[in-house]
Amino acid sequence: MKAGTHRSMKKDVMQCFPCRARRAFIMLLAGVSMRAFAGVNAADAIYTGGDILTMAGDKPAYVQALAIKGGRILFAGNKADALKLVDTRTRLVNLQGKTLLPGFVDGHSHITGVGTQSISANLLPPPDGPVSSIPQLHRPRVGTQ
Repeated sequence: MKAGTHRSMKKDVMQCFPCRARRAFIMLLAGVSMRAFAGVNAADAIYTGGDILTMAGDKPAYVQALAIKGGRILFAGNKADALKLVDTRTRLVNLQGKTLLPGFVDGHSHITGVGTQSISANLLPPPDGPVSSIPQLHRPRVGTQ
């Protein structure tokens, strides 16, 4: 049989080792490629079922769904489009009517006060401290002299 003529004969192609090996190699590559790219655009988590307030633009904006990947916002928009980003590893979170503020950053915190407060007298009112009135500050505490 001449080289290359066996391709036209189905029986010979099925028995030809180089053809079977080539076909198996191509299928293996296709499978590996599909697995490698399957999760590229998939979200780690998708949040729905609550008020998702994005604050995008000059006015508050609400979306139906928020998709997260690698700790970053991948998508914010309608639920149908967000669900296109689901794969077997995506965690679906129902907010059960609660509000989500994606990307919320506290721009005014007094973090240094936490350390100072831990080594000073706690004169804060409940729930942060025990003092609820000025006269209470003048009463001696039990166990002290």
